[in-house]
Amino acid sequence: MNRKQRRLNSKNSGNKSFEDTQKQSLINKGINTASDLIKLGKFDEAEALYMGLKEHAPQNGRIFYGLGVIAHKRKRFEDAYDFMHEALKLDAKDHKALVAMGFILLDLNQADAAIEYCEKSLRIDRNSENTALYGTTLKLLGHFEESEKLFWESLSYDDKNILSYKEIIASRKVTEDNKAFIALKNIYTDSMDDLDDEDQIRVNFALGKAYFDLKNYDASFKHYKEGNDAKQKQYGIARTAMGGFIKRIPEDFTKDVLKKHKGTGQNSDVPIFIVGMPRSGTTLTEQILASHHKVHGAGELTAFLNCALYPDEPQKHGQIGGADGKINKHYLDNLTPEVLKKLGQNYVTFATKNAPESATRVVDKMPLNFKNVGLIKLALPNAKIIYSRRNPMDIGMSIYRQLFSEDMGFAYGLEDIGAVIKECDALMDYWKELLGDDLFVSNYEDLVQKPEEQTRKLIEYCGLDWDDACLSPHKNTRSVKTASFAQVRAPINTKSIEGWRRFETGLKPLADYLGL
Repeated sequence: MNRKQRRLNSKNSGNKSFEDTQKQSLINKGINTASDLIKLGKFDEAEALYMGLKEHAPQNGRIFYGLGVIAHKRKRFEDAYDFMHEALKLDAKDHKALVAMGFILLDLNQADAAIEYCEKSLRIDRNSENTALYGTTLKLLGHFEESEKLFWESLSYDDKNILSYKEIIASRKVTEDNKAFIALKNIYTDSMDDLDDEDQIRVNFALGKAYFDLKNYDASFKHYKEGNDAKQKQYGIARTAMGGFIKRIPEDFTKDVLKKHKGTGQNSDVPIFIVGMPRSGTTLTEQILASHHKVHGAGELTAFLNCALYPDEPQKHGQIGGADGKINKHYLDNLTPEVLKKLGQNYVTFATKNAPESATRVVDKMPLNFKNVGLIKLALPNAKIIYSRRNPMDIGMSIYRQLFSEDMGFAYGLEDIGAVIKECDALMDYWKELLGDDLFVSNYEDLVQKPEEQTRKLIEYCGLDWDDACLSPHKNTRSVKTASFAQVRAPINTKSIEGWRRFETGLKPLADYLGL
């Protein structure tokens, strides 16, 4: 090879190296953009971007990790597993993918495997984030002592991990000498300005809970109000949309609609829906039913509404948010027996895919399905629907004390909460008038004061044989991911009845709005 040829080859090699570098840079930018889209809840855009990137970089594990995260958020657990498995085939030491796989396996009811994957991630990189996430996994399984140790370990690596402090306080009753409480008091006094908005909100909600445990209700309400006020600003005027939408439902879903389509739909008797306001006792009711040996508790599924809106797009059946107002007069006018049957079948397919073979019933405790009761009855005429009802002031206080992980814009202002409670009650009265005994009303106060009597009524309504395990729901080891994760691990009790009176002065705007 002569000198000229060597120079030419060297130049071509340099160009190829430069092109590869440029290509990799563009792929990394695309992955980062897709990750940002996930944080914004724009899953369609993020998924499309990842799928495009996969064509150009099929060996990039970060792409499969991102696709797994999206599938998991959409509750497509098998797809999430497959994507995360692919990510780990490409990089078996990706500790983020290992932790993510742990959470996916938790949703696939494989608790032992979930723990194994989380422990693998710690063997690779025992840092603050990984130990906190493993702690969260154990907390969801009810292992509070082990989870607290991990949260403290995460703080030994990063003493500004506010989420770990918050989880420690959430998992146990706080005393004056609680180290997490002392640390958060100091952070609140000395370094709140160093935290981002979300961590400031977490500090206030955690201190609200701590002072509540200490029975310093004035200080507790002060911190809850600061946290709620900050959270409310993030939603702006959008927070008021739900109350107005609920009010319009009876105008669209009339008695004539029910009469016209009665007897159509899918005849499965598998689904049991628990509906009502958040914090009204839906988790306790689900835990009671899921303690039955023939019942699977599926948690809060978004699937019914998505199956109605996207009948031919199963990849969207588990996605979260963005559907309010779309079940309107136009949608109802275009219903046919075929549409309703397909809706029912799609829902049953989604709801049962993670249930064990032994389960003959599946419980969906998405509270906000109270908006969809009429359509549920048309698409699934044999479904059981339970309305969990509770003192509205106790509901309001309980919502106000909760920093929700999901989009719940109305939950951070007392009048906004009152508006949704009021419209929910009115709508459920309307559904009861239409459906009669097909709708079972479960009063939270009766359930905790007379648990055996009310539980037997629940089991009978659901068409199940009696199972003594339903009287000990706190012994059920299934993971619970809602705000009631700690309460359902304790025996049924009446401690929360009339709890709102501890905040009676602060809750006056709610009481005034409800006319109480």
